[in-house]
Amino acid sequence: ELKQVILRNTEEISGVLDKKIEQMKKEFKEEQKIFQAEMEETISRMEQKVAEGVEDTNKKEQECKSRVVQLWENIRRIEDNAQEKTHEIGREMNGLEQRITQNKTRIEEIETRTRTGQEVYMRNEENNIDIEKLKEELRKEMENWKNLQVQMGQNRIVSYTGQNLTHKFDGRINKIHPVVFIKMIKLKLKYIVDIDEIKEMIRENMEREGAIWFEGKEHENQSVGEFERKFLGYFWGDYAQNRVREKLYFGKYNEYKNNTLSRYALQLYATAKYLTPPMPEQEIVLYISRHFKHEISESLAIHNITDMDQLCVYLNRIEQNTNNTYVQQNISNPTRNINRQTEHNTLDTNYRQNFNYTTQGRYN
Repeated sequence: ELKQVILRNTEEISGVLDKKIEQMKKEFKEEQKIFQAEMEETISRMEQKVAEGVEDTNKKEQECKSRVVQLWENIRRIEDNAQEKTHEIGREMNGLEQRITQNKTRIEEIETRTRTGQEVYMRNEENNIDIEKLKEELRKEMENWKNLQVQMGQNRIVSYTGQNLTHKFDGRINKIHPVVFIKMIKLKLKYIVDIDEIKEMIRENMEREGAIWFEGKEHENQSVGEFERKFLGYFWGDYAQNRVREKLYFGKYNEYKNNTLSRYALQLYATAKYLTPPMPEQEIVLYISRHFKHEISESLAIHNITDMDQLCVYLNRIEQNTNNTYVQQNISNPTRNINRQTEHNTLDTNYRQNFNYTTQGRYN
């Protein structure tokens, strides 16, 4: 009886489970159909959006291409106009520069005649009126010049702006040569007319001994030409040039000073090339070659060194070979370096002790 009961219960449970399973299968199929329909709808919407995006992208690409072509045409048109405008402004600037130079020359001539009294029939008042008229014309042309420069976008300096772009001259010709300084300062003073501005520009570019000299001679310098003549007469006159000639003819290279062979030769050449009357480069190189040891001078003569480039290259080669030989000798014999250094210190001490100061603070 128990077995039959269990069998009946099992059959009932199996029937219930089968019904449940069939019902779940039906529900799953229905859910699957609904999900599939939703997925197909979503995919179709995405495909539609992608197609619309591609079409929009193609339209934007075409628009960008047309805009690029239009911009390129505008750029070329602007470049052509800019070139034409540049040529036109360049022609105007050349004409202005010529007129400025002519007016400046006329002003200097009138001022010179007024100071020297060579033109008796001209009155000073008439000269002053002419000078003021020319200065006014020159100022107007300078304003036009500056406006043209602004249009061209140039960065050239026409008048003093308070920014010092050159080295200041302090009286030492080995730092900046007087002739070089005059060339630089004249370039900056090219378009300045007012004498007070000229003096201010010169004062701002000088220091130490140069500034002291200018303070004492400022009232005598009424033009750029007078300043150049007095400046070169003092800092590059006969006395200064004779000292350079003496060093060039009889000077010797001091190996104990911190200076290489080529740098010593270049510094001396940079000063000697401005001698008056000018000395040929070959002659200067010949004198400089005699400043070194006998072996080096003889080697330079044998190789027929005639210009500064060859001289510097050869001196650098000699110095490099000397340094390499010195290093190899110290590596092979370390004690030799100590002995040579002791000998060098002794010679240097004796060299310094042989000089005595005078009461004026100079070497005897």
